[in-house]
Amino acid sequence: MFRLKTLFILGAGSSAEVGLPVGEGLKAAIAKGIDIRFKDGVNQISGDRQIMQAIRDHANLRAATDLTYDANNTNPYLYKAWQLKDALPHALSIDNLLDAHKGDEMAEACGKFGIARSILQAERRSRLFIDDRGAKLDFSALGNTWFAAFVKMLTENVSKCDVEHIFHDVSVINFNYDRCLEHYLFNALRVYYALDEGFAGSLIDRLKVVRPYGGVGRLPWQAPKDGQALSFGAEEYSVLSVSKGIKTFNEQVKDTGKLDSLHEMVRYAEVVVFLGFAFHRQNLELLRPMGSCRAKRVYATALGISSSDCELIRTELVRMLSRGNEMALVEINNQTTCNELFSEYWRGLSAGG
Repeated sequence: MFRLKTLFILGAGSSAEVGLPVGEGLKAAIAKGIDIRFKDGVNQISGDRQIMQAIRDHANLRAATDLTYDANNTNPYLYKAWQLKDALPHALSIDNLLDAHKGDEMAEACGKFGIARSILQAERRSRLFIDDRGAKLDFSALGNTWFAAFVKMLTENVSKCDVEHIFHDVSVINFNYDRCLEHYLFNALRVYYALDEGFAGSLIDRLKVVRPYGGVGRLPWQAPKDGQALSFGAEEYSVLSVSKGIKTFNEQVKDTGKLDSLHEMVRYAEVVVFLGFAFHRQNLELLRPMGSCRAKRVYATALGISSSDCELIRTELVRMLSRGNEMALVEINNQTTCNELFSEYWRGLSAGG
């Protein structure tokens, strides 16, 4: 269990341990999906067919409110999709690229279609996907992931009669669109405590999670707020509907309620853990709260980041997360995976020291 208020901040690398793409891999998947081309103007020969259907659906909705627009003319969308595809190699992330095109409705729509489709396909190809209804996750094959380590730490010295309080001192800011964390927790805690589906779902809903960029929808065991739920790695769905849950940087900043909740989580956390986070300037600025913080310890993975850049990041985190002269102790490690971070700092994480 966690003895101090602990905040986990998840970047794309936190899902990489179960097979989801990060960085260039995700951009490549999106680029392939939105590179929609036709032979003789009729037969689609490249790009994703469900994304093309979403483009048609979006064009129909546009025509319903703009009588000057021809719903049958999807070429403007395809031109925007091609522009995004060509620009992606130069972008830090798809989020940065969509922020550069803010206000361009067609470009934002095509980008979101690509994200929604790519993430759900990635869930399906991941190590967390359960193919047969009623089957269970193969937890023995997931023991080398931080998800397993996280559950071990959560459940340490927590009996079934106290399980309702298991997330009392834990919160999450998740920059990912996928549902890997919720999906794993639901399945793992059900097995560990022999919980029924309803209770397990209500339990995990108590975990405070803020998603700055939204996500691809709620899982079937979660109470859908909009009447729609999608299984993990779903195949049949409306890409247009799913894309509505994806937020650009500009859109999420306008959600002051979510932003206030995010900043409150950062300010009051006593231990902060960055997992698979790339420390892009845009996201660090988003996390920066007004006023001082209470962080005593900060742990962070930084695989792929140079030692010199790690020192710069360490300095920035100390400035951002400290209170007055009480400086947070920052451990940033560019040699460990997310799972290895738990092994390296197990006592400090669980005891909060």
